[in-house]
Amino acid sequence: EQPWRQTLTLYGTLTSPRDADLTPRTAGLVAKTHVDAGDKVAEGDLLISLDDTLARMRMGELEAAATRARAQLTEARRLRGQAERLAEKGAFSQTESVARAAQVDIAAADLAELRARAASQRELIKRHKVLAPFAGVISERLIEPGEYAEQATPVVELVALDTLRMDVRTPQQYFRDVRPGMPVTIRPDAFE
Repeated sequence: EQPWRQTLTLYGTLTSPRDADLTPRTAGLVAKTHVDAGDKVAEGDLLISLDDTLARMRMGELEAAATRARAQLTEARRLRGQAERLAEKGAFSQTESVARAAQVDIAAADLAELRARAASQRELIKRHKVLAPFAGVISERLIEPGEYAEQATPVVELVALDTLRMDVRTPQQYFRDVRPGMPVTIRPDAFE
């Protein structure tokens, strides 16, 4: 008496539960591709860079405007302080003193607006880069430097390899024999 073992040959497909067609978060001209098909990447790796020259120039304009707004706020505060001191001595009109205080509020609001616009511009500059959302392998690069990438156009395909799934069609007559933990040998067609 011996244990009887039956070998069943089945065909299936090896798939990844995470397979993504990555798109840029803004439209633009592709400046550089940092990966090619078959490259392994880690989460956060730079895959594609779009030309961000105009966005950086706009950022420079906003930084210069913010510097000017800071100087205007400093001057408005100085003038308000001067008006308050003179108004205490009765040498300055109350109306002009209130107007100078309002100028401080206006200059502060202008500076806050420029800071918010600069933060928005920094985010736009970040969006000129396509980063890997998870570790995996580039299965296909779909764009070349010099091409224009739209927001909805995939530029690379990324496949995670940390966990793979084998989808196999099993004849119904063997359903009762299949159990969790059974030994399985997977032999890819490429090795045959």
